[in-house]
Amino acid sequence: MFPLRWIAVLLACALACQAHAQAVAARIDSAPLYRFTLDAMVRGAPPQQNSPAAVLDTLVAERLLAASLRKRYSAAQLYPGAGVGFAPDVALDDRLAGALRDMYAKELDAALRALPGAILDTYPVDAAQLERLFGAPGKLRLDYTLDAAQTALAGQVPLMRYVLGQAAPVTLSMHDVLRRQNVQGRMEFFSRNLDFMRQQARAVVAGRFVLDWARRRFGAGPLADLRQALADQDDVRAAMALYGIGGSAEAESPVQAALVREVTEAEIKAWYAAHKEQFRTVERVRARHIRVPDEATASQVLAAAAKGEDFSQLARRYSRAADAGGGGNLGWVVQTTDPDWLSALALMQPEGKVSSPFREAVGAGETASWEILLVDRRIEGYHRAGSETVRYLARKAIAQARARSQFAATRKQALDAAVIELGAAP
Repeated sequence: MFPLRWIAVLLACALACQAHAQAVAARIDSAPLYRFTLDAMVRGAPPQQNSPAAVLDTLVAERLLAASLRKRYSAAQLYPGAGVGFAPDVALDDRLAGALRDMYAKELDAALRALPGAILDTYPVDAAQLERLFGAPGKLRLDYTLDAAQTALAGQVPLMRYVLGQAAPVTLSMHDVLRRQNVQGRMEFFSRNLDFMRQQARAVVAGRFVLDWARRRFGAGPLADLRQALADQDDVRAAMALYGIGGSAEAESPVQAALVREVTEAEIKAWYAAHKEQFRTVERVRARHIRVPDEATASQVLAAAAKGEDFSQLARRYSRAADAGGGGNLGWVVQTTDPDWLSALALMQPEGKVSSPFREAVGAGETASWEILLVDRRIEGYHRAGSETVRYLARKAIAQARARSQFAATRKQALDAAVIELGAAP
């Protein structure tokens, strides 16, 4: 038993902690953004971005922008991969519990050890129930989802009962645990992996314990606010992917795909004129080459060239190509849509510099030769304004710029329309 004075101290600490958590860092259209949320997000921010002022600005902007985006796009549009991954609300709960575990590991461990008792009882699940839920074993499937009748049955099949401390017993159904799985997890359920099911049930209980502890310690309002901040962050990131900004330039963007179709020929021409230097290309090169049978000979030729020996004379002495007598002269090599191997190499070489030896790409069992090149003259030009290369890159660049502009405008509109009070009193 704790002495009464220690109980009083612990209670005072808990009340002080809850009071700090429920302090308001800002109000957005009169709705509070709690100090608890700000503290948590400061802890999770990168070192170069974790000043409270910067994090608070981001939280306010994301709260408003996410609300605007949710009105414009459905959950299916924001999270097109939800059928394969975790459901957004499940991923959000797991992220919230994980953040709390990272921030309050010692406190949570102490709270778990201080429980007067904890019970985890598993229920037997018979083969008939599993077959009704997941169909015949070994059946080939194209998806791993339950129909309406199976979902209702899963809600009636108990998987685990738990009691934490003096709280009332709680029963987890098969549905409670299955709905928290991604596609790999659902496959384990359909494969009747009872060990996996029970392990996942224990993970659900652990997550619920963390969230319940935080709710009692900090209050329901601050905890819900932190969850909302994480949801705002996820929704803004999802929308940025939808717009094709902030991630891989090669990622598919539905917004940009629509904008690409709106780009006019006049806009392509104007963009080409403003960015013509990006479309420099090698039109043709005048080149020579030396073909030798092995790498050792190639190294010998390269060493001789490095000492200043004439490339044409080296070709006449060492090359096994038909043009050796002419000093390895390839003439003018012109850029085409599909140049052969040697032409492609010649077009890539700088002017006036003997190349490194290149091993010929040959099939299995074939004898490879080695090529050394020298470009005497290199003529550059530009892709034509109407070429497919120009049209593709111009449309993509114009669409990306418009997507960024639209996203920024949506953010500004959301901020301008809101009443924001920083450092408001609780």
